[in-house]
Amino acid sequence: MKVPLTIEYPKAAYHGTPKPIDRPNLVLPPEREPEFLVTRRTTLLSRGRPVSGSDTSGSPATETPRTS
Repeated sequence: MKVPLTIEYPKAAYHGTPKPIDRPNLVLPPEREPEFLVTRRTTLLSRGRPVSGSDTSGSPATETPRTS
């Protein structure tokens, strides 16, 4: 039997005023999120586990802020 998956999102973080996007091919987001169906006893195996990664590209998410 399939049941809807409840997704817990982190609180949104906005920085500054978003700029209006004026693109002819822009697709607006749906009014509500799509419903994902999963098997009744599906469990999240990663809950409570440490987060790790191997990205060494220096992307903004992995860079250390500079102090002058």
